[in-house]
Amino acid sequence: MSSESLRQRIIASWSLRAKAYHSLTRDWELFEIMAKRLIENASFSKDHGAKVLDLACGSGLVSEVLFGQFPRVKLHLCDPSETMLNLSRDLFGDRVQSYLQKAARDIKSMALNFDAILCSAAFHLMDEDAVLESVAQRLKPGAVFVCNLWGHSFDETAGLDSSQDWRPVVRKALKESGQDIPKWPASGGARLRSRQKLREIAEKHGLELDLCQVDKDLVPGAFTIAFLAMRESWPADMDKDTREAVLARAMELMPEQEPCYTVRLRFRK
Repeated sequence: MSSESLRQRIIASWSLRAKAYHSLTRDWELFEIMAKRLIENASFSKDHGAKVLDLACGSGLVSEVLFGQFPRVKLHLCDPSETMLNLSRDLFGDRVQSYLQKAARDIKSMALNFDAILCSAAFHLMDEDAVLESVAQRLKPGAVFVCNLWGHSFDETAGLDSSQDWRPVVRKALKESGQDIPKWPASGGARLRSRQKLREIAEKHGLELDLCQVDKDLVPGAFTIAFLAMRESWPADMDKDTREAVLARAMELMPEQEPCYTVRLRFRK
């Protein structure tokens, strides 16, 4: 499969999960915590109507938090999924300056420059070289691109996250309900980024990586199950009531809490 075909497949898969993702980001506090950290590291002034791009905005959580803290901000929202963008449009209406259906790597074609670009919970899906090249062309001098990575996509934290241990739990929940155990595809593992490589790519495009900070949060173990359950066909093909019972039991069997690692990144032009 070509890289472009894979990219379109990923976009389509998130379009299918858009409503489930909207619910997930509002039901689990971690997403709001991650958004607040990005906003904190962008260093906005309450008196300044900064021009901001919410990149890969999804259903608009980052913008929702940002409007709550800085109501004068001039926000533009961008996402490659029309379905995701429509959820944001339903939420904000004309409070947002523009809604742009573009992949992150394609924003260099825009005729706008920004005081800050924010991107939460999506950078792991992107080609950082192509995206940082585009971001560098859309930032004003001195402006920042603030994003984050899930810990499983960063070399310093990839081995610390225990959230990959869901398979035995789900097998047990399925077995208890008398369901067949599916053969899930083997995980290929996430592509790992490193601090040094990100710094090198940034410098190539005229940016400075001036913040790379690991955060550790304790989240309910059930979070992993809820995340995976955005896909309606997971964990197996079954009727709705049985699936809900299996998911509920799997959540019960997960640890009460487990660590979740994320990484804040700030690139300055």
